[in-house]
Amino acid sequence: MAYECKFCKKNYINKKAYDKHYLKCEAINSLDCIEVIPSLKNIYKIVKTLVKENNNLKKRVNKLEDKLRKNDKQKVNIIDWLNDRNNNILGNEYIDYKNFINNFNKEITLFWKSKEYTINKLLNYGTVDILKIIINDIIYQHNILISFKNTNNIYYYSSNGWNLLSLGDFYALFQKIQKKMICDFFDYQRTTTIDTDKFNIMSNKIYANELSDERKQKEVYNKISNLICKEIEKEINIKIIYQ
Repeated sequence: MAYECKFCKKNYINKKAYDKHYLKCEAINSLDCIEVIPSLKNIYKIVKTLVKENNNLKKRVNKLEDKLRKNDKQKVNIIDWLNDRNNNILGNEYIDYKNFINNFNKEITLFWKSKEYTINKLLNYGTVDILKIIINDIIYQHNILISFKNTNNIYYYSSNGWNLLSLGDFYALFQKIQKKMICDFFDYQRTTTIDTDKFNIMSNKIYANELSDERKQKEVYNKISNLICKEIEKEINIKIIYQ
């Protein structure tokens, strides 16, 4: 059975949908007619229906606006975008990553003030956690790495411009951290008696058996890079195309 609105002649199969429409249509078409005054109950139903439709309309408009914003974003190659800005990105000046690696011991003195920094990590954390903590401390003190929201890529600046941080680049940083920890551990042994079990545990952490082959290195690199991305990610109004 079809239901036809006597005001606009629109047909409905569903009685409930017809009743909702009829209330609104009657009210709209009776604005200039003082003879038809809807009851309070009908006014309530009309308002309730209009509020619901208005909320649905707002949601649709918001979705359209979001879609338009996304479509308006400029598509760029992120390396080109970074290189166009040299080493000053979003108000932050980034230092040369390769120079930082070459001068590692000098650069880290802001937070790595003594061998106790190393020993505390060796006594309380596993190898991967030690790396995460130290790298977090490094990027907190030094602008050497950058990432962008909703990505898992990390970039560094050097004399030849911006580059994607590779496993090899990451491993160079790890080796510097490892060498510094070894030196601190040797200094610690000169002044402290360490039992065999503790010595073996601390040594294994320093020499990082978890990074003994490339497969393990990649696993650790992926874990740490995901965490680093969250720490240093930036939001930019562009669609990023990666190299």
